[in-house]
Amino acid sequence: MVNFMVPFTYFVLTGLVVYEVSQGRSSPGDFVFLLQYWDYLIWPIRWLSHDYRQFMVDLVDAERLLFILQTKSGIFEKVGAKNLEHFGGNVAFENVYFSYDPRKQTIEDLSLSIKPGQTVALVGETGAGKSSIMKLLLRFY
Repeated sequence: MVNFMVPFTYFVLTGLVVYEVSQGRSSPGDFVFLLQYWDYLIWPIRWLSHDYRQFMVDLVDAERLLFILQTKSGIFEKVGAKNLEHFGGNVAFENVYFSYDPRKQTIEDLSLSIKPGQTVALVGETGAGKSSIMKLLLRFY
């Protein structure tokens, strides 16, 4: 709305000042005054308009974030499962298959074992399944 009203108002005021100058009721200096100070007059309106729009975008983003934070976990522990008191063993994948699309395997027959304290780098081409392996490790799937 501001993007329409600002130029519209500018042209109306310019026309009014030109008319007043042509009728002799204003001086050409009034026209120059309008041209020089227009940005100073309009800047706060544009600034508030921009900040309001950005504030609304931020509110939507905050609402989405709160929704994610309030979402209950879809991962449920097995009934009667034992609590893990001390975890010091390996993290292992054995013969893991995974796909997002049933027609194409994303991960095929993956086996890996990571010992405690060991650093592992997953390296590969785009689409090789590095992110999918991490999502599986974090139980997102």
